Amino acid sequence: MAPAVRLTVVSLALVTALARPAEAADSRGGVEMVRGEGTIDARIDGQPVFSYVVVPRVEGGHGAEFTRGGYLHPVRSPNGVLVTDAFSHDHPHQTGLFAAWTATRFRGHEVDFWNLGKKLGRVEPAGVERTWSGPAEGGLVARHRYVDLTGAEPVTVLDEWWQVTVHRTEPGDPRIMDIEIRQAPAGDETLELLEYRYGGFTFRGHARWLETRRIDLLTSEGVRDRVQANGTRVRWCAMAGAVDGAVAGLAILGHPSNVRAPQPIRVHPSMPMLNFAPTQLGAFAIVAGSTHLARYRIVVFDGPPDAAMLEAEWQRYAKLPVGKP
Repeated sequence: MAPAVRLTVVSLALVTALARPAEAADSRGGVEMVRGEGTIDARIDGQPVFSYVVVPRVEGGHGAEFTRGGYLHPVRSPNGVLVTDAFSHDHPHQTGLFAAWTATRFRGHEVDFWNLGKKLGRVEPAGVERTWSGPAEGGLVARHRYVDLTGAEPVTVLDEWWQVTVHRTEPGDPRIMDIEIRQAPAGDETLELLEYRYGGFTFRGHARWLETRRIDLLTSEGVRDRVQANGTRVRWCAMAGAVDGAVAGLAILGHPSNVRAPQPIRVHPSMPMLNFAPTQLGAFAIVAGSTHLARYRIVVFDGPPDAAMLEAEWQRYAKLPVGKP
């Protein structure tokens, strides 16, 4: 029998602080990170970009095992079109922009941090370490825990840090944000990442894209068919679709310094799900004393995917230096 879901307690002070109404936007414009209802909200010139969910939540009538935090949703295009989904009826564990490993081995047993319904593991938010705002960029650094739920007591396996940097862009131009993910063992034990078709950094697209089955997919290799794109190695991949007649989308650009870059992708044949999955190429491990680093640039745009724009953006991104883990 699967163990009952257990959640690490978020401090009362943190919950209380994040439950306060959002602070007033800075009239000077630029990129602002403001406090929302259990979230940190990013804005460019007062317009919403995304919310980072700090206080875990569950929606849609799903069970407590699907309670989740530490992800980005909602994410909006420059024209305000929502492009992400969370707590869908078919896969409630897929929430906006999130990260989780699927097939892993810890202390000789299986732990699945992705499929929350199995109640074997989960990724929990552990607090926002800092935020910053400014005329050219803003962002946040947040910490997460990968927790093994298979034993008598929860065990933290990995510590994870997200640094999310939002770059100011002109009205109507694509939104640009960078996500750097660092993972390190919480103790002196190794986490084995087994060969599997999905796991890692992921985008779940708007629910309307699932209803209509209409997704405009484009990879850096020029592939538009989802079945053909699945399992291919790409520099970038974009998904777009219509919401109430307005077309918008999101692209993930992988940095060339990432493990096994260009990384293979998992593209679901019917769901609006895109995942950069280095474990498709075989098993590897995050060992004690090491840090696993993954970097992605997110481009959110109105209209269909623009190959020339995305390739030019990837070329700029690829030239950015990488700090030591």
